[in-house]
Amino acid sequence: MEKREQYKRIIMFFSSALILALEASIFAYVWYKYFARSGIIGRGFVRGNYVIIGLYTVMLYLFFRIYGGFKVGYLRVFEVLYSQILSIICVNIITYLQLCLIGRWTFGSNALPFLYMTAADIVIVDLCADLSSAEDALDLWLQESAGSDQKNINQTG
Repeated sequence: MEKREQYKRIIMFFSSALILALEASIFAYVWYKYFARSGIIGRGFVRGNYVIIGLYTVMLYLFFRIYGGFKVGYLRVFEVLYSQILSIICVNIITYLQLCLIGRWTFGSNALPFLYMTAADIVIVDLCADLSSAEDALDLWLQESAGSDQKNINQTG
């Protein structure tokens, strides 16, 4: 049982890391497609692009930790889904406000890519939650199967 818990922690760690990497890559795509060349952080300042993407990833990690978004497999699927969606919305709003200040945008301009990004993030989180619930169902089925095999052995022996 202890060994099973260890494997569960490893799988959940990689699952959480995958969700975080997918969310960060979606932001990186939106950043490079819509904002990197518009001179928000200065032309030719490549490291600034990395800083913006890294800052987004760190904020997303912190919000996931605060709201329990990394407890995939330990909390109910709805609770994890809710905490991850709440984290994504908070981080996207904060990031948009930061970029409004850095780029001297009027509030509401350039918001459409962020809305699309938020929708894509929510879809990714929902798909990962569906995979997690399917994994839980498979795990339950395997436990019941092993339990019925044990009953059969006890009855025949």
